[in-house]
Amino acid sequence: CPLCCEPVDETHLYTFVAAHPRMNIRMQSKFCHEHKKRSAALRYTELGYPVIQWHKLESRMQAHWPHVEAVLAGTTPSYFRDRLEKKVAKGEERTLFSTIMTDEFKSSTTGYFGPRGARTMMESITKQFAPQIRRLAPTDPLIASGGVSNFVQAVLVPELASRLVGEDMGVGGERARELLGESGRIGNLVNEEEDDAI
Repeated sequence: CPLCCEPVDETHLYTFVAAHPRMNIRMQSKFCHEHKKRSAALRYTELGYPVIQWHKLESRMQAHWPHVEAVLAGTTPSYFRDRLEKKVAKGEERTLFSTIMTDEFKSSTTGYFGPRGARTMMESITKQFAPQIRRLAPTDPLIASGGVSNFVQAVLVPELASRLVGEDMGVGGERARELLGESGRIGNLVNEEEDDAI
């Protein structure tokens, strides 16, 4: 690759250069992203991650609404809520927002669902639970400390994603959370937002 110097498929490079003879920095960046996405797609398949049926994701998420609602209300244990409470209580992160912005947190939020899945889950959760979230916002310290959007992204989205991963891969909660972290980088490339494509 002319930009990152990683080895790439010769045919892919020659085809790209033939189509874009002026390999300026923009074109080099486009090629670099393209080859990384191709490599990630191959690895995605090798690791046995499922092809996501985006048109069915909404109905799949709805099956998990009772669990998400219980996490929101604090009536069921939640790994993600507990983790966030500990970090905020320790003062490791001054605010919920700074916790969410760490690379470790971002890559483990939705795993192989990637940014496209994160957006879909965020929008769906917000639409479904807006009244409950507004009602709890003044009294729930985690929601109050970082805002509704940050709480949804930090707790409810990864909670839902881990349930979906568990369902897809036939694994329990702990392994599903591990898979979120392991598959995050691949998901960021394979299931990126359409607007993010270079």
